[in-house]
Amino acid sequence: MRKKLITVVVAGTGMFAFVAASQAQNMPSSPRIKEAPIDSKSTVTKRATGDVTSVDVKSGKLIVKTSTDELNLNVQGSSAQNSLASIKVGDKVNMNYQDQGGMLVASSVIRVSDRSARDDIGASSKY
Repeated sequence: MRKKLITVVVAGTGMFAFVAASQAQNMPSSPRIKEAPIDSKSTVTKRATGDVTSVDVKSGKLIVKTSTDELNLNVQGSSAQNSLASIKVGDKVNMNYQDQGGMLVASSVIRVSDRSARDDIGASSKY
C-alpha cells in the first residue's frame, strides 16, 4: 500500500510539473514594450556614385545611373540644390541620399572633378 501511495504522489508531481512547464512557455518572460514608429529622420543615409542621365535644376530632380540601379532623386537642402546648377548630363557624381517612404531624397550631390578622374587613370596606367 505504501508503494502505491508513493507511486501516485510521484506520478501526480510529475504531471503537475509537466503542466506548469507547458503553461510557462505560453507566458511572456517580460511585458512587451511597444516600439516607437520609424521616423523619417531615423532613416539610413546611403551613398552612391554614378553618371547623371537627367537633371532639372528648377524642380530639384536628378536621375543618376549607378553600376546597379537608376536612381530618381529629389534634391533637398540649399547646398545640394545649389550644386545642381553646375551638374550636367554625363557628369559623374557622388551623393548621399535617403529613402523616405519610397521617395529618394538627396541631401548632397558633388560632381567628381575631371582632374581626380584623370589622376586615377594616370595612376593605373603607370603600372
